[in-house]
Amino acid sequence: WVESGDKYEIEVEVCDDKAVFVRICDSDVFNIVVKDVNEKPYFTYKPEDDKVLKIGEDQQFGDTAKFADLDIFNKDGKFTNNEVIAISGDTDIFEVRQNGRLKVKSDVVLDYETKNTYKLTLRVRDKDTENYPNLYDDMEFTIKVTDVSDGPKFDFAVYNGNVDENSIAGTE
Repeated sequence: WVESGDKYEIEVEVCDDKAVFVRICDSDVFNIVVKDVNEKPYFTYKPEDDKVLKIGEDQQFGDTAKFADLDIFNKDGKFTNNEVIAISGDTDIFEVRQNGRLKVKSDVVLDYETKNTYKLTLRVRDKDTENYPNLYDDMEFTIKVTDVSDGPKFDFAVYNGNVDENSIAGTE
């Protein structure tokens, strides 16, 4: 093999070893051109992995869904031809950035005490859906809202003091 990028040249020789007096051979050179194809992006979770994304009830952004593409470098740069979108589940609560990062919609306030688990099906796909409509991977994720203390804080300093032993009731 002579390698020259995506083009290869191979010489093939065929001989008739059964010939009695003269060995008869023929050879030819073949040119092979390897054409790159666009591979499907995919989520990188194993079947036994928890598909859980977390977000704090007081946060706008949460975890990022992990995905990959066998096309390490595309014409327009690393992974820039892919996007992650939310296709079903609690899409009225969450949206997903192109890079797979979970985001709470601007008119939504999360409250752990009211609801702390959501479902969202995400799709990582090739952005060129017109030419590559079948290059995608879907996966359902559980969204877990983490609790933050949202009650009043007890200020110990305000209520801290000393009273001498055997003092009369009402002594300050």
